[in-house]
This record gives sequence, C-alpha cells and structure tokens, in this order.
Amino acid sequence: MVLVRKGPSVKRKSGGSSSTATSTLSADANARQVTRAEFMELAAAVNQLKKDSLRHQAVESQLASDLEFANAQIAANKTAMGTLAELVIEKTSGIEQQGATQLQTLQVESEQRLTDVKLALERLEFRLRHQTRDCQALKEQVERHQELMQSMRTQLGQTHLLVEKQQEHAKTFVEKVEYIVAAYETKAMSATAEREQKLEAFQQRIVDYVKKLDGDTQEPLKQLSWQLREVEMRGQRQTALFQQALDDLVKMRQALHELESLKALVEREQEFREYRRKEVVGSWCLTLS
Repeated sequence: MVLVRKGPSVKRKSGGSSSTATSTLSADANARQVTRAEFMELAAAVNQLKKDSLRHQAVESQLASDLEFANAQIAANKTAMGTLAELVIEKTSGIEQQGATQLQTLQVESEQRLTDVKLALERLEFRLRHQTRDCQALKEQVERHQELMQSMRTQLGQTHLLVEKQQEHAKTFVEKVEYIVAAYETKAMSATAEREQKLEAFQQRIVDYVKKLDGDTQEPLKQLSWQLREVEMRGQRQTALFQQALDDLVKMRQALHELESLKALVEREQEFREYRRKEVVGSWCLTLS
C-alpha cells in the first residue's frame, strides 16, 4: 500500500512521555511514497499518542477526583477551622478572664507583699536605728572607760612616784637616825670612858689626899669633907647626865624601831596598792571583754 504524506510528521519522545514533533516542510517539496517502515513507525506513533491520551485522561480524571477530594477536605477544614476558631476564641476568653483574675489576685498579693516588705523594712530600720544608738552609747561608754583607765594609770603613776619619794625620804631618815644614834653612842661611850678616867683620877687624888690628911688638923679634915661632898655632888650630877644620855639612847632606839615599823607599814601599803591596781585593771579588762 502506498501512502502519500504531506505536512507535519509525528515523532515519539523517549522516556514514555508522548509529544508531537512537527516539522515544517518546504512548500515546494515533492510528494513521495511512504515506505512500510515509515508506516509502521507512524502507526506506532499513533498508538503511542492514543496511549498518552488515555493516560492523560486518566491523569485528568485522577486530578479531578483529587481536586474534588481536596475541595471537600478544604470545606471540612474550613468547618473544622471555624469550630476550632470558636473553641479558640472561647478558650481565649476563658484564659483571658482567668488571667485577669489571676493578675488581679497576683496584684493584690503583690501589694500585700509590698506592704509586708515595707513594714519589715521599717522594723529593720527601727532596729538598725536602735542598734546604732546602742553602738554609739557603747562607744561612748568605752571611751569613758578608756579615759578612766588613763586617769587611773596617771594616778597609779603619781602614786608610784609618791611611794618612791616616801621610800626615799624614809630611807634618808633612817640613815640619818642611824647616823645620829651611832654618833650619840660614840659620844656616850667617849663621855663614859672620860668620866670613868676622871673618876678614877679623882678617887686616886682623894686617896692621896686622905693619906695626906691623916696627920693634919681637924680643920683640914672639915675642908676635905666639904670637898668630898662637892665631889659626890659632881659625881651625882655626872651620873644623872650619864643616865639621861642612856635614856636618850633608849628613846633613839625606840624611834628607830618605830621607823622600821613605819617602813614595813609603807611597804605593806605599797603592796596593797599594787594588788588593788592589779585587781582594778583585771576587773576593767573583764568588763571590756
């Protein structure tokens, strides 16, 4: 069979997708006979076009069905979205109301807590003011104690100096008394020895004189008796002077003993003052600690 084809020719696309390829032939192209191979190729292309058309129709039908399903789903989604929107609005209203209630409650609680904090701050400020006042009073008391301790230290220093001066005076007085007593004892011993020598010499003269008077007359004897009485009176006066010197020596010894007692008393007074000072300093240290 011989076919004559004019115009466009259809070509098959690779990959299972049909497409019509047209080619424009020249107007002056001469008609030629179609070979069997070309006819078979053309038939195959027609069959492929039919298959592609059927497939396109199936695809269009599937697309139409999908579109209807999508439209139905969209409508359902719109209905669901409306219901969801109503639920969301209702829920939002409830949440807003609950949030407003909670916010109001929180505001009331916040105001109450703020009031409590203000009251606590006022109490704390009151306590701090009192503590500051107490600290200031304690500081003033410590300063007074320090001044008192300084005054006591000054007084103790003055007392120590006074005791040292008294000790020095007592030592000087004792040394002076010891020197005077020693001088009196030396003088008393010298006077006693001298009086004993004079008495012995006088007794010797009396003996000599008595021996000389053995052959004299009564008148010289009377004169001798008178002289003897005078000598005895002198001896009595000298004895009285010696006794007075001994009494003065005893009094000086008693005065020395009293000075020693006074020295011991001053030492005990100094020890008592030192003990009292340590006790006062210890009590102040305990008070400060």
